[in-house]
Amino acid sequence: MQAGFLALLLVLDLVVGSFVSTMSTGTVVFVSSLHFLGIVLMSQNDSLLELMAKVFVVSVWLDLNHLASYPVFMFAYVITFLIMYRWRKYVGSNTLEFMVMAILCLFIKEVLMYVALSMFRSYSGSLIGFFTYRSFWVIAGNMIFVPLVVWLHKQMHRIILQRAQNMYMR
Repeated sequence: MQAGFLALLLVLDLVVGSFVSTMSTGTVVFVSSLHFLGIVLMSQNDSLLELMAKVFVVSVWLDLNHLASYPVFMFAYVITFLIMYRWRKYVGSNTLEFMVMAILCLFIKEVLMYVALSMFRSYSGSLIGFFTYRSFWVIAGNMIFVPLVVWLHKQMHRIILQRAQNMYMR
């Protein structure tokens, strides 16, 4: 069920990304990260092994789908979620706390993306430019979709509970 949830979020990322790219002004870069928010939300109940397995699969998928990006996503995602795993016990389950955690995780991911692009892909842009034209918009834009991700996560849990209840009743 969680794989279906992540697959749905990856498809929604494609839809949002294609919609935004048609409306783009050219200088601002927005990258939909609904899958990232979904992993942050699911990680609250996962062990480190389960979390790293999900992060590894998604980051390899993203590296394979973005031309010449290996190991940028893997580097940024694995380190971000290792840091986030240490923080997760301090965050509750309400939407506001999740938004704060999501902002922090997206910020760390963006910093690590800049570092990885600079190290592995000879990116020569400035850090200020990267934050101005990409990171700010990625963080702000994805916060709009937090209620959708939280709602989809609740629906996934509702379906899981219904299936478990149906199995128990048999």
